[in-house]
Amino acid sequence: SFVLLHYTAALAWTFADTGLSLGGSLSYADASLETTRARNLNREEALVFDDGSIQEGRVWLRTQEAKLNGSLGLTLDRERFLWSANWRAGYTLRMSGTLRQAFATQTPSDVASHVDVTLPHVITTAFTLRFPKVELTPTLDYSRWSTLVRTDLLSNTDPPELLLHTAREAHDTLSARVLVSWLVRPTWALGFSAGVDPSAIPERTNEPGMSDALKFPVGVGVTWDPDAPVRLRLSYTEDIYT
Repeated sequence: SFVLLHYTAALAWTFADTGLSLGGSLSYADASLETTRARNLNREEALVFDDGSIQEGRVWLRTQEAKLNGSLGLTLDRERFLWSANWRAGYTLRMSGTLRQAFATQTPSDVASHVDVTLPHVITTAFTLRFPKVELTPTLDYSRWSTLVRTDLLSNTDPPELLLHTAREAHDTLSARVLVSWLVRPTWALGFSAGVDPSAIPERTNEPGMSDALKFPVGVGVTWDPDAPVRLRLSYTEDIYT
């Protein structure tokens, strides 16, 4: 399992009488990776030796890492429309930890190791059309996943030893969503969304344990926006995988 949490602080500046806003954010990214894989000492695929004894073993990896990350945004707010664009910087996490190896013919051993996990640059743009009681917002997300070529597990020795090779060969993706918001009362709005999010990992390098696949997210939400410097929003999104 791979868990990534972002703790984010943001600041924006609005230029009076223009509707133009510039902003940025700084995030503390806290990541953990834990996985178990089947593996043979000779890195072949056979389950047993010629004499019938068990050959296959297991490797258990547990790593963690933390890093700072940022984003920049631009918004143009007019009476009949709202346009926004955002860029989130990509970065690489060097996940360091311990690899425990347990092969059928050897005593279990621990190896200090690391794996580099590359996360993409993401560019998002949205355009909102405003009507008396309805807002329509199409959104596009471009993710530069092609920077994720492999997630090889290496020892912390000098020079490092290749412990586990995992090809990814990801490609860039373009996701699209549409949000319809209906103002049911002056301070309350209901929202409905639908979209398409293609897989970044090709079929030849995909794995059953990965959640990456072509999916169609659909969602519903409610917004409370009183005449005060606060806004509350609650939403639920379901990803429909193919």
